[in-house]
Amino acid sequence: MFLLTQLLVFFLIANQEFQYPEIDELITASKKKKPLAEIKVLLDTIRRRSVIIMDAALKNAKKDKKRVTKI
Repeated sequence: MFLLTQLLVFFLIANQEFQYPEIDELITASKKKKPLAEIKVLLDTIRRRSVIIMDAALKNAKKDKKRVTKI
């Protein structure tokens, strides 16, 4: 399980450029002291995007594992 967690963290870091616009928007919103409801929407968007990235990373890891065992 620890290895899986490390793998997910690695893929999130490797694919973080896909989240830059949302993170920049969150930083701007917090600096401008936007309403909490608006900030919550931004956080939810970032969380959803993170889950999508982690799911894709897991699928790719499973595909890579199958390729290695078949060779």
